[in-house]
Amino acid sequence: MELAEELRRRVAAIDTQEAGQTFKLSASVGVATCINGDYVFDDLFSQADTALKTKKGAQ
Repeated sequence: MELAEELRRRVAAIDTQEAGQTFKLSASVGVATCINGDYVFDDLFSQADTALKTKKGAQ
């Protein structure tokens, strides 16, 4: 979770001023975990996607 939050902060801190116009960037990251290193990528991806959609729906 700390890595996802750091990524979000760094994206938000990007200087987007271009030709006198400024805009804001943001990022949303879904996080999933595995135990004992035993995982199937598609399952982790699905869990992360679900976490992201759940968080986005709560905002």
